[in-house]
Amino acid sequence: NASRVEQLLNMAWNSTNDKHTVSLARQVLEISPDNTDALLLIADNTENHEERIKIIKHAIDTLNKNETYDDDEKILFLLTLNYRLSYTYFAEKKLDEALYYSEESLKIIADSDDSDVLENYEDVKALYYRILIERKEWKRILADTMKDEIHGLSWAYARLIAAWFTA
Repeated sequence: NASRVEQLLNMAWNSTNDKHTVSLARQVLEISPDNTDALLLIADNTENHEERIKIIKHAIDTLNKNETYDDDEKILFLLTLNYRLSYTYFAEKKLDEALYYSEESLKIIADSDDSDVLENYEDVKALYYRILIERKEWKRILADTMKDEIHGLSWAYARLIAAWFTA
């Protein structure tokens, strides 16, 4: 069963057809009902935001109970799921929830020394700043950018916008 799950997941991750990807992921769930990879694949191919949120939250719960992943894998998966939740809530204009999961993602990164986790910093921070801009939290943006050691494009954009609106 484990080899069949692995085979189906490999096919699903490599598929370029969304319907085929979901079909393969569903086959994985028939064998392994709480497979986090399969849940993520289905969530990523779900258009309905509420359904996507439900699937991702289930995947987080499942991941927290799952003993088969090593710590680095688990942390990277948790980061991925929190980031997806934040982005989905942001798309739905549910900014409080989007900010919460964005901050959770940043905490995961701050607590990690794994290079695979750390390489997500700029993407997570960009979403975080976009949420703060939508919330018009100019002073918070200025305060956060003063503490931020990485000065990427999202940092500069957020700082510029916040400075413009507080001038």
